[in-house]
Amino acid sequence: MRRNILAMAMVMILLIHSVYMIYGATDTSVLSEPISGVYTARTTGNAIINNLRFTDLATSHWAKEPITRLGAIEVIKGDSNGRYRPNAAVSKEEALALLIRMVGKEGEAILAAEQLAAGNATEEALKTTWSKGYMKVANSMGLITAAEYRDSIADDQTSLDPTLSFMRQNAVTREQIAKWIVEAVSTIKPDQLTPVYTQQAIFNYTDWNNMGAEFTPYIEAVTKNKIMVGNGGRFQPKSSLTRAEFAQILKNMDKTLYDSMTIDQKGGFVAAIIDSNVIDPITGTATRSFLIRNNEGKVDQLNYEYKKNAGNQIATKDTPVYQAGAVNSMLSLKEGEAVEYLVDQETKELLYVYSKGDTKPVKVTGILQPITGLDQGQITIKTKDGVLFTYPMRASLYDSVGKTVRIDGKTYTSDTAPVSASVILTLLNSIVTDINYIGTETVYSEVSGIVKDNNPAFSYITIIDWNGKEITKSYNKGKVVVEKQNYYDESDEIGYIDQMFPDFRFDDRDSNVEEIEVGDIVHLKIDPTNKDYVSAISAKTNYVVKYGTVKDIAYKGAEGANIIIGYDDLSVATYEISSGIPVLKSGKNVGLLNLLPGDVVRMLINQAVLEPGNVKETVKELIIDQYGNQVANVYKGQMSTINKQQRKVTLNNSYSLTALGWGNYAPAKAFDISAADVEYFQGGKQISLEYAEKYLTQAGIEAYVVTSEYPGTEKVEKITFREGRDSVLSPSNVTYSNGLDKLTILSESNTIAMDPGTIVIKNGKLVQAGNVIAPDYAQVILNGNSSAAIVNIEPEPNNDAISVFRGRIQSIKEGESFQVQSHAVLMDVKWIYSPIPRIYNLTSSTLIYDEDGIIPFDEFVDYSDISKADEVYTIIAEGTNASYLVKNPYATEGVKGQVYEVNESSIMIKDASVYSSATNKWTILSLSNNYAQMNTFTNSVIIKNNKVITKDELKLGDNIRIMTTEDLASKLLLNSKRDVDAYIIFVE
Repeated sequence: MRRNILAMAMVMILLIHSVYMIYGATDTSVLSEPISGVYTARTTGNAIINNLRFTDLATSHWAKEPITRLGAIEVIKGDSNGRYRPNAAVSKEEALALLIRMVGKEGEAILAAEQLAAGNATEEALKTTWSKGYMKVANSMGLITAAEYRDSIADDQTSLDPTLSFMRQNAVTREQIAKWIVEAVSTIKPDQLTPVYTQQAIFNYTDWNNMGAEFTPYIEAVTKNKIMVGNGGRFQPKSSLTRAEFAQILKNMDKTLYDSMTIDQKGGFVAAIIDSNVIDPITGTATRSFLIRNNEGKVDQLNYEYKKNAGNQIATKDTPVYQAGAVNSMLSLKEGEAVEYLVDQETKELLYVYSKGDTKPVKVTGILQPITGLDQGQITIKTKDGVLFTYPMRASLYDSVGKTVRIDGKTYTSDTAPVSASVILTLLNSIVTDINYIGTETVYSEVSGIVKDNNPAFSYITIIDWNGKEITKSYNKGKVVVEKQNYYDESDEIGYIDQMFPDFRFDDRDSNVEEIEVGDIVHLKIDPTNKDYVSAISAKTNYVVKYGTVKDIAYKGAEGANIIIGYDDLSVATYEISSGIPVLKSGKNVGLLNLLPGDVVRMLINQAVLEPGNVKETVKELIIDQYGNQVANVYKGQMSTINKQQRKVTLNNSYSLTALGWGNYAPAKAFDISAADVEYFQGGKQISLEYAEKYLTQAGIEAYVVTSEYPGTEKVEKITFREGRDSVLSPSNVTYSNGLDKLTILSESNTIAMDPGTIVIKNGKLVQAGNVIAPDYAQVILNGNSSAAIVNIEPEPNNDAISVFRGRIQSIKEGESFQVQSHAVLMDVKWIYSPIPRIYNLTSSTLIYDEDGIIPFDEFVDYSDISKADEVYTIIAEGTNASYLVKNPYATEGVKGQVYEVNESSIMIKDASVYSSATNKWTILSLSNNYAQMNTFTNSVIIKNNKVITKDELKLGDNIRIMTTEDLASKLLLNSKRDVDAYIIFVE
């Protein structure tokens, strides 16, 4: 009481003597920054504060803060004697009342109680009218049944059979509370909290088998969301819970609770306190404003108000403040206190403040990193230990639109900021309030190139710069700043590799000079005081991801192992794997000894370019693919029947996925679900087969099915049910992936969301969404607004690694090589002539064709009557190795289009365009019925993804470019014919 009198006296003094006064300021910059949000305390605040000072709740009680918090937002209340009764068991009527208040329906309960009281005005009935109003609302919400409602409003509860009836004053059980919490939230926020029908978390409780079957999906939901966590490994489903425990449970709901009540949870520290007064001879208003530097670096204003009217009546707007076990007024807040505060999203009223104690400025020193986070108001430094820290800045330190930041009072753009300079950050509650140099700004010069040698023992590094010049510089091992593969560069695919291979250390925070490898691309910053030394090294390593199958393993004890990897193109490679390399399976490091022949693996490989044509590959991490089976097909349709006995499901209106989209319609198609670990999803939530059978075998719900190849058949691996509209996007490159649940592609402007139910296929394997990286080439099927049902990643059509030449044979070294006296290289659709002779190697895999078929090596000679000297061949080569030699005509004309049919002797294309060597232009073949026929022969060559393929390996939807000898446009115009002979075919 004395505290209140002193507080009121202080306010009156402010009324009389002051118009505007800064009471205190820890961060004076808030006084000049724009206010982000203004929140004013409530007129009922003083009454709420007094009501929350429960006489039976000690300052040290473990649940005092959650009880105060829930009381401040008017979910829980005490009794008429000022007690909370924390150890009393929660009755069913109390539990329902609290949940109904939580979802904002207390007004409906009061109205219902008044209506019930009007029809039954006996003294006994009136005592319980408040409860009956809540019971009626609980029934309308579906929390209790009609029969339970009739029991609950019976005046004489003792007349009910306790084994059969719903007695409102009986203690509620923990499993019943779990169900009511989920159902109550679902009535207003259907997607916020839902029952989980695939139980996993409940099995962590030793008494899970005591749970009622009808309650388990709800217990699973509250457990997974950490709302109810049990005690000592037990959930105790049939036990009651105390009022203190229930308050803690409701607090554990956290964001779920606040979202259901349209409350924002915010945090920060009290940066300044301002008093302003409106003085009048008769009336007056005093306002104390608390300027909060919030956790986003912006400024919020919390207002306390004191008003006196002409009748000398006092009115305040106040909010409960919880401080070290006490419930106080806002006037107890001091500048420098760290606070959490709850505000009403709609009314902008301040509901509750939780003081976490005083916060003091903290000084942090480090090396300034590139300014890339201005959109989020963030700055990053690296400490002397090489650890990166990113902090939010106060708004006056940066401009997210102009991309500038203030350092030592000077404004820099993100490009001109003194990156690599030593700075001091001043932090208040982890928010940067000032940035200062240590010493003076340093200006560097730099050189860059490829590392030829790095010798930490003698502290020097040698690089070959971009002009081919060899440069050697020294460094001080203890002082040189080393950054390797900047993780913060979102345009760099290595950021996504970092998430795919989390155990491999290669980003800035892990780097030192010993990690600079031969072949790295580096930028060396020259020490301005000694040009022979470098002060900083920024390195970029050429990491690639490769997929393959382990063919053989040779273990070498402590030295590791040699493994032979087979790739999909039938090539093999041998790698030395050290014993310390992470070998992961299902997210766990299982070690090298658990790598087995036949395992499908994903490898992170460093490709070091030692010199042109000399590349050294080093495995840095290896992940064993837990799936392994090759995807056979993807289907969609409506689930018709599920036969659990025969392990079969049937889709009506079935389609299969092709490169052109959905095709191959079938009225009904049966699928085998006997494979182990078949997964079922509804949207992003995993479900059971029983749930799918009960709820999802109906029209309007699309089922997507992915199958894998098994001997003689295909079996289902995953089924996802979705209710949105299906749309097929054009195949395109992934431009961004967060390695979790979002991606963007070139052909779609919106960000595409993925979830656990999304079917992600990569290189023919079913994988998780985290495996999508830029610049994957993906066919995306959307279901709903920017939500991916399927992401099918295949090798991007690319033939850059091979070259196509024509050359006249000059000489042949039998079985080893041949030389052409001159040659031409095919660039797009043009042959570029060179008079220089060229030698090509013959390898064991080289194939030689003429019009009749394959020519054996012993017939490819430059003498006798079968001499090939002076004959002209088309040569498909990788570097100097000839893969194919084909004797076919000189093709200078071009046609391109999309494959829609493949026959024994021809390929049909649509959307045809024609290249004319006379005009050097591509034109559309026909404005109507635009198709063409490409005739193929034994000596026709089809090239896809850097290798020669057969016609059977073409897919419908492939875009192809054909080299031919005829001008198809002229042929159509003169002879009304649409076919040409195709000799060289590129899949693009």
